[in-house]
Amino acid sequence: MPHLPHQLNNRLLTMLEATGEKNLISQMQLVYLPKGKTLFETGQKLNYAYFPTSAIISMLVEPLGMTAIESASISNEGVLGAPLLKDDYLTTRAYVQTEGYCYRIKVDLLRQSINRSDAFTEILLKYLQLRMAKVAQMAICSRQHPIDQQLCSVLLSILDCLPYSKIAISQQTISAKLNVLQESIGYHVDKLLRAGVIDLKRGNVIVLNRSFLESRACECYQIIAKETADM
Repeated sequence: MPHLPHQLNNRLLTMLEATGEKNLISQMQLVYLPKGKTLFETGQKLNYAYFPTSAIISMLVEPLGMTAIESASISNEGVLGAPLLKDDYLTTRAYVQTEGYCYRIKVDLLRQSINRSDAFTEILLKYLQLRMAKVAQMAICSRQHPIDQQLCSVLLSILDCLPYSKIAISQQTISAKLNVLQESIGYHVDKLLRAGVIDLKRGNVIVLNRSFLESRACECYQIIAKETADM
């Protein structure tokens, strides 16, 4: 098992460490998650929980005969598979949107820690509240703001989770995030490319002008960023 560094680089784990649950953290395994790897299929039993550090995990709803829609993304602020509500099965598919590292632990061990620690339970409840707030805000955003503003907000929110300016994301993934046609995403990505705001290299989006994205992003980006910081 790889040695766990002192800096956990996951907000929930940092908060958990402060409660004294160091024994649980010592049982976690640091794993690398390649881009595109499926962690769970819809209806699959949860065996592991994942606390991302540099990886980003996407949860997809896949209606029969329809294009997949992203219901949530999980980065270094959260966890995938915490059994807080005693639900051992996922109702969505989870896959790795952005490659990187993650702490992994068996769900049974995590459940034991939740059951004996009110402080840990409170931390997870705050995180679930944040997740629901994000979903609600994005639903409002999709109805009220133009696609180019939503695109800038999405790029910034991903960028905030990474230690560099390169985003490994496809137009298809952005389309699923915003629930719009891929052709529409392609049109607005091309506009940013021609304006010198971004560059595209081997399936990666390289952000060259963050200030432009910030000036164009809708207010939803700032609202969600503040809620995350306040968790």
